[in-house]
Amino acid sequence: MTEPSFEQFRFGTDGKSLPVRFFTQNAVGPSYATNTHWHYVIEILYVTSGCASLFINGEWNVFQKGEMVLIKAREAHAIFVEHQVSYIVVQFDISMLQATYTNINEGQYYLPFIRTDTPARCIFDAQSVRENDIPATIISTLAEFNNAQFGYELAIRSSIFKICLYILRAWRQELDWSHHEFSTSISVETLRSLLLYINQNYAEDIPLDCAAKLCNLSPSYFSREFKKATGKTFKQYINFIRISEAEKLLLSTDLSITEIALSAGYATSSYFIEQFKKKKGVSPYHYRLAYRKSW
Repeated sequence: MTEPSFEQFRFGTDGKSLPVRFFTQNAVGPSYATNTHWHYVIEILYVTSGCASLFINGEWNVFQKGEMVLIKAREAHAIFVEHQVSYIVVQFDISMLQATYTNINEGQYYLPFIRTDTPARCIFDAQSVRENDIPATIISTLAEFNNAQFGYELAIRSSIFKICLYILRAWRQELDWSHHEFSTSISVETLRSLLLYINQNYAEDIPLDCAAKLCNLSPSYFSREFKKATGKTFKQYINFIRISEAEKLLLSTDLSITEIALSAGYATSSYFIEQFKKKKGVSPYHYRLAYRKSW
């Protein structure tokens, strides 16, 4: 079993000015096209031939020619190929969607791409993808990226918006988001800074007062605005991040449940097990066991 490694992205090393990458991936099985890993960027795959299996959100999903796959930021995933598969990969930072926003009043358009708790599908069927002209968009944008002619940045940004709009509209038809409130007075940069702080310090105690101070807000006002922006209370969000990190360790290491609990920021293994079961529906032990039995 491979450890879900963190993939660090350094955009710009190829001379491109945008935080985005396009490339093609070909794999022949039986083998892994990618071992279990995760990253902070959003990833989209468009399958041009063959099929493969994607491990994400604790289960395997088959994707095939003509279909499109979305992998959100922070989602641990792996791809296994039984025979053969070829696909185009699009990887971009969330800032590509946020560039025109000065606050999170339009957070409903980009927060779903970084909130891994949103119960939305990750594979989009070939017919729907084709009817919305997504294949042509992805293929032409790959050419724009490789040729880097004058104005290619505009073409790429426009294409990413088009693809994400298709995903959002597909999700909206399937899910009831009416209970989510995304309007908030916390600026995008302030929220990004706070979430980055949480990502880097989730194993430590992060009092609500401390987070409120980072946003220059009173604790009570911060609590309301944070929930508007993320759909979670501050405590729920911290727990969500810790459970996500614990999941990666369960799938990739032989650390004991107690060691994983401490690494993820839980004071006791019993409380960790309780919280994990609430989130995943099974205990950490049985979650790990189910994953290993799939091999």
